[in-house]
Amino acid sequence: RPGGWVMTVTPDTIKAIQSAWSQLIAGQGGQSVQSPLGIADVDPGILSEAKLRLVQETLDALISGRIRTSNP
Repeated sequence: RPGGWVMTVTPDTIKAIQSAWSQLIAGQGGQSVQSPLGIADVDPGILSEAKLRLVQETLDALISGRIRTSNP
């Protein structure tokens, strides 16, 4: 990672596959699967545990729909 890199927000493809697996093996193709987001490549020298916890809480709120990403 480049200098000053704080963290990476990435899709969690494993969880996406796990959530769709039962439908896939049942032959129900064509499903739309939303991949949850995760945090990786954290630089603890820049992002402390407390700040990382706030980032995770914000990401969880975004995923759950408590934070809107568009205008009403």
